[in-house]
Amino acid sequence: MTGCLVLKGLVFDIPEYKLEEAFQVACQIIETKNIMYVVWDGDKYSYPVLNKPPTSTFTLILPRLADKFNHLKFIFFKKQGKAASLLKDMGSIQQDNYGNQLGPFPFLSLSNTILMDSTSPMVYPSWNNAWGIEFDGEMKWYELGLKGLKWIKNTLGINNVEYLIVGLGNAVSKEIEKVSESPLDYPSGISKDKATIIEVIRPN
Repeated sequence: MTGCLVLKGLVFDIPEYKLEEAFQVACQIIETKNIMYVVWDGDKYSYPVLNKPPTSTFTLILPRLADKFNHLKFIFFKKQGKAASLLKDMGSIQQDNYGNQLGPFPFLSLSNTILMDSTSPMVYPSWNNAWGIEFDGEMKWYELGLKGLKWIKNTLGINNVEYLIVGLGNAVSKEIEKVSESPLDYPSGISKDKATIIEVIRPN
């Protein structure tokens, strides 16, 4: 059975030692749960700002996972027209409203990533190792992740996921709450009891 690791978490102020813990835990899950797919909600990669290190977002572990495990396939979710921004030959590094430098991932490009609409049938060419799945229409701030989880179940046919949370914030808490209201619509494994949670206490 093909395993799926769904990666969620905070996008700033994760201590470095907690990022390392998250990487080691993710590696253990991948090695012991037959993981082929690593999935996230399209949060961008973080880059240094002048002499300051990158913003400590959970996405910093994704290139490390790609380097360590050649068999992994990566899937990310974005709103319509936004998926290309995560590819190194399409996206650009830009400063957000909080002074963070965010941009594409160094391991994603047009040569290895398929960009597709969420309603399209899944394709598996031999040359790719990632998919960017785009969802159309207006949605609330927490709905993209929910749509992605439904897509995992309905399109990939995966009924159980490993759910790794690198710092439990409001967005993920809301997602878990909404899943609990109609659990049969989603893969199992999405709850505080079943998830693997890396506890993160942000500095004051």
